[in-house]
Amino acid sequence: MNEEVEIFVGPRPEQYTWILKLLKTRKPGENPAV
Repeated sequence: MNEEVEIFVGPRPEQYTWILKLLKTRKPGENPAV
């Protein structure tokens, strides 16, 4: 699976880091399991 992610991310790593930051961001008090 890592190879598939690398193939997808390789040409545009800035897009991956942007969405990763978005997905890690939570509102205060929000359940992290959701």
